[in-house]
Order: sequence, then structure tokens, then C-alpha cells
Amino acid sequence: MIIAREKRKSNIVEYILYMWNVEDILRSVKLNMAEVERLIVSQYDVDEKVKTEIKQWYSNIVDEMKDNRLQEKGHIEDIVELISELNMLHQSLLHLYIDNQYTALFDKAENNIKALSEKSKVKNITPIEAGLNGLYGIMLLRMKKKNISTETNESIKTISDLMALLSIRYREMKSGNLHLNFERKN
Repeated sequence: MIIAREKRKSNIVEYILYMWNVEDILRSVKLNMAEVERLIVSQYDVDEKVKTEIKQWYSNIVDEMKDNRLQEKGHIEDIVELISELNMLHQSLLHLYIDNQYTALFDKAENNIKALSEKSKVKNITPIEAGLNGLYGIMLLRMKKKNISTETNESIKTISDLMALLSIRYREMKSGNLHLNFERKN
């Protein structure tokens, strides 16, 4: 909860990846709140009031995952909506606004994102979700201390750079500070 709150404010892409990891951790304990309390909540060195808030935060996620049958796959509604918002922003930055920096980063990452999309088991996956999937996969490999090829690292770097700028643009948009020119089509 504490990390999630900070990541949501500072970097929406990191927040999504963090929440995907939370979902996977909760799945690994079969959405059992007693296990969540024992393995996760008890590890926080905070006062009882904050610990109760953390427990409630996890409990809410567990309840939503159970209610929406997300025991094996899928994401909670908040995350689905955020990915949708990021995809709309992505499309706007490419086709509605003049954002040369974003367009240049997308041009570098596009083939790598397409390759991820082709490997995905999800039909009609958006470029943003494919990119997020790639970043999450690399994050998991790094957490497991697996070797990652130079080629894969170079490929994921292009996606990471794109997602970093998308996260900045998202924060600017949410704060009312996204100042780009509309592209006029004749």
C-alpha cells in the first residue's frame, strides 16, 4: 500500500508493474488473507494503525480478485482502466498532438513491441499492454536473477524509454500540465 501509493503518484507504469506483482503474489498464496497477513503484512515495521490500513488494502484487492474470478489471470479493474487511459494517451501522442520526442521513441520501440505482441497469447493486444508485458517479464527474470541476453536488454530498453516518457506525459496530463500542440490534418 505504501509503495503503491507513492508509485501511483510518481510513475504510473511502475505502479502498474508493481500491482501486477502484487496480484501474482496474492495468487501464489491462493488469495488467502491469513497467509497474506503472515507473509506480507506482518513484515511491515509500522504502528498498528498503519498495519491495519495495509491489511485492509490487501483484503480489498483479494476480495476484488475473488469477486471478478481473477484467481489465475487477469487484473483488477483499476489497473485495467489505467492501461486503457495509457493506451488512449499513447494514441493521442502519436496521432492527435505533435510530440516529436514521443514519436521518435515509439519509432525506436515499435518493432520490439510488435514482436512482443506476436508472442502474446492475447488477441488484439494494444502496444501499451504488450510493452508492459515485456517490462513485467524482464522484471520477473531479474528478480529471479536469470541471465538476459544483450539483444533482449537492448530491445527492452527501447520499450522502457518509451514507457518512461509515457509515464511523464500521463503525470503531466493528470496535473493539467500537458501542453502540446494539436496536429492539423488537411
